[in-house]
Amino acid sequence: MKIYTNKQHRDVHTAKVEQDVALRIIAERVAEKLGVSLDSPAVSYRAYITSRSTSTGYTYEVEVEIIDDHAARVTAA
Repeated sequence: MKIYTNKQHRDVHTAKVEQDVALRIIAERVAEKLGVSLDSPAVSYRAYITSRSTSTGYTYEVEVEIIDDHAARVTAA
């Protein structure tokens, strides 16, 4: 991640985050709400950007799918 700061009577900070890193951050937040860890061998995820056309333009969303494989937990134990 690169962060740039511009000072002119105020501080303006700009960060650019690569898409795969941003999607991982969002997936981690969703996993945290679910009480699971993306680092668990029994957990896998997909995160991707979706778009749809509306009457006022396009809307972009991130869709996150988290799979907590209970069978894998039993096998690992």
